[in-house]
Amino acid sequence: MDNRDDDGERGRGGKDARSHGDARTGGRKKAKGPSKPNRGITDDVDFLEKVALSKYRHEGRPSNRSISRVALDLGTSESAVRSADHRIHDLGIVYPQVITRRERAEIFRLEHLIKQQYGLREVMLVGGLPAILDKPTGNYRFTLWTQVNREMALRVAEYLDAYLAKFVDDRNGPLIGCAWGRTLDQVAHVLENTPRAVQLRRARVKPIIGGTLAAHYDAVEANVIASKIARAIGGRSEQLLCPAILSVKQSEFVINASPIREALQEIRRCNLVLTGIGASLDDADADTEINLVNDPKMSRTLLESARSYGAIGEICCWFFRANGDEVETEHHVVGLGYEGLKRIAADSNRRVVLITGGDAKRFVPLKVALNAKLASALVTDTITARFLVGELDGV
Repeated sequence: MDNRDDDGERGRGGKDARSHGDARTGGRKKAKGPSKPNRGITDDVDFLEKVALSKYRHEGRPSNRSISRVALDLGTSESAVRSADHRIHDLGIVYPQVITRRERAEIFRLEHLIKQQYGLREVMLVGGLPAILDKPTGNYRFTLWTQVNREMALRVAEYLDAYLAKFVDDRNGPLIGCAWGRTLDQVAHVLENTPRAVQLRRARVKPIIGGTLAAHYDAVEANVIASKIARAIGGRSEQLLCPAILSVKQSEFVINASPIREALQEIRRCNLVLTGIGASLDDADADTEINLVNDPKMSRTLLESARSYGAIGEICCWFFRANGDEVETEHHVVGLGYEGLKRIAADSNRRVVLITGGDAKRFVPLKVALNAKLASALVTDTITARFLVGELDGV
């Protein structure tokens, strides 16, 4: 988080935040006198949280307000707010979002409940935005999703750093599989633009699906995302050079070609898989929001076909019904596959990390996917988590 205030003042680490002696004493500190009003204020966690909320989450929305405005709101001095601003970062109250003690306790509670209910090995939650329940549309919905998705991406980055550290002394290194889509693109972006704790040359990153947008370069392609992640962690990427979606007859020829067959066999050996999940296919806007291929007409045809077979959701272009069964259509998706995800998720030594949140349209498909055991680890937000454990009335 950039700590420059909106009026140009630095809230932490800038000139105003440093203590200076009186010019008449040559910069020397004055002798200790009577207790000052602000002494001990950085140990008052209630005050620290008030500063964090006023400065960085004003009226419930992400913000970065000036020290003077926060001081005016709280009826305190600017020096007290500056001191507190230092402390809230040091204590992790703001990193990268405001998390109060009550919210932290709520995160721990929900993580435990989800683990128990869905049999997951790891659950990592970030703070959610209640506004996603108000059926937002257009750019506002995308803005809310983006805010939550960045927080999730940061959690994934921390998780991946810890995971790679386990392979530092391993001669082989891990094979990491990645899906396609905006969620994974955001993960790759965060990995590339934040410091990595571990750089592992022996790590390999491979797409778990072929190319979905064959006609032009797009950042959400699995092959592109694999390259970004590999570059960020110091490893190397391997490509799956074939279309993702083919007719059944075409796929028989493609998957039996020696290079593709060997690549698919390698994907099935992934130690770790990162994937997102699509919005509900039952949603009225699904045909315009879910772009399986770059041809809109073809994409609509694929979705209509999947729905005709009873599909309600998709994960990396693999469709599933409300009971969690896979939907097979007249098209074949080349990659790890629905059952391949389930096999890796069921292996106690491997992981499928499902990353999704910040969007109520993904609630139902996510719940179905977890019940179908398509993942062994989950990264999501607290609002989505409350839906998963049945704590949202009327949703």
